[in-house]
Amino acid sequence: MHAYVRCILGNPSDDVGIRIELLKNGTVIDQGLWTDTISIKQWTEITIPITNTTSEIDSAYININAASTSATAHFWVDDLFFK
Repeated sequence: MHAYVRCILGNPSDDVGIRIELLKNGTVIDQGLWTDTISIKQWTEITIPITNTTSEIDSAYININAASTSATAHFWVDDLFFK
């Protein structure tokens, strides 16, 4: 999966991430994770590697997260897509 991201992180302990879980009958069968701990000031295309054990999925869960101890941290995500 791909996406465009920007983030401004205020502290060294701040991080951002995108977790993807592909499910079949409520069971996670494939997943992917992207994380970063540094600011990305310009829109940047990222790749979220996803395991590929089967093409038989019936739902997906996407978690977009920013863990911050700073009130000035921001995380933007745009245009999630498969390539």
